[in-house]
Amino acid sequence: MLNASMCAMVLASGVGSSAMAQSTLTPLAFGPLGPTDPGTYYTSTTDISADGRNILAVLNTGAQRFITPGGTYSLTGTGLASELSGDGQTLVGGQSGSNPQRWRLAAAAGTSIPSENFPWPGGPVAFGNAIGTNGNGSVAALTSPTVSVVGAFGRVTAQSTFTAVSIGASAGAYRGLAANAPVMAILGSVPGNPTNAYRWDYLASTISPLNMPAGASSLSLPTGNSTISADGGVIVGNATIGAPSFPYWWDAAGTAHAVATLPTSIITQANCVNGSGTLLGGFANFPLSVRHAFVYSIADGAAYDLHNLFSAAGLLPTGWTLTATQSISNDGSRFFCLATAQDGSTRTMVLDGDFRVPAPGAGVVLGMAGVVGMGRRRRGN
Repeated sequence: MLNASMCAMVLASGVGSSAMAQSTLTPLAFGPLGPTDPGTYYTSTTDISADGRNILAVLNTGAQRFITPGGTYSLTGTGLASELSGDGQTLVGGQSGSNPQRWRLAAAAGTSIPSENFPWPGGPVAFGNAIGTNGNGSVAALTSPTVSVVGAFGRVTAQSTFTAVSIGASAGAYRGLAANAPVMAILGSVPGNPTNAYRWDYLASTISPLNMPAGASSLSLPTGNSTISADGGVIVGNATIGAPSFPYWWDAAGTAHAVATLPTSIITQANCVNGSGTLLGGFANFPLSVRHAFVYSIADGAAYDLHNLFSAAGLLPTGWTLTATQSISNDGSRFFCLATAQDGSTRTMVLDGDFRVPAPGAGVVLGMAGVVGMGRRRRGN
């Protein structure tokens, strides 16, 4: 990994609160996710562990690799992996028509990890692939035959909770599973409520709405564990207001908060939030078809153009462009970004940085305490 010759450089752009010090982000290093065979490189980061040290990524050959400090592993068995647990020890996935699968680092044999059926009371059942998991890999999210979660408690369906709220309510698409709370981000509809996005507490069997910003006609949330913070208190996405879409994050009460956009940007999209719920990321489009990766500090509203920041620090090779942030470690020290290389290929890279949050002040209070859910207790099968 390339080391910065200007490590002390600190740049920030965006809107900060005058009531508290602004956060800072110092670029330190930029490089590949890990070693690869000649002619191969990583094109996408699927998921990361909470500390950003274990990584599920895809090569330009289409093959998956599980990258850890102790070695790089191939995943064998049934299907592909979809998500990685927060502790970095378990991956979940599979394929259509199969039993949901998991890959455990503890079961590695040499440089490969075989898949096994994901266990739960009453399972396994051929519901297809598992699409999400929690912090320790003990719970899996399924989308077939309907959105549900499985774990030691058995299987619970989202539709059962939505129906308990209203006979005409409908659970929609899975959008993310919290690592340390029984909470899923999910699309859906409830008669009389204009929003189309919700938090679902799958153990309490309650839902609570992500409220629509003024003038919005619909909400869109990215898919994956990076959509939602570890405690379920922050969810990121976008709201359609008129023709364009605008980035937002929602707190534990479902209140929408606008994300400050980079100067001169014309379209901005929020794609991810770190587990601690302090930083979100995505991409910003500029005139002349320019796209840059960005991160945004929830505590003080500071937005950082990662391409400009790491370019100014002398860390990006000539002709490279950072185009989108895909994942962020809990402490904000590692940013996983898509990049366009000098040869025009799309690659996924890791950026090391020193992120410093402002001193505690009149910031946003996160967490699920006090949230009043919609619905009553009901357990699906």
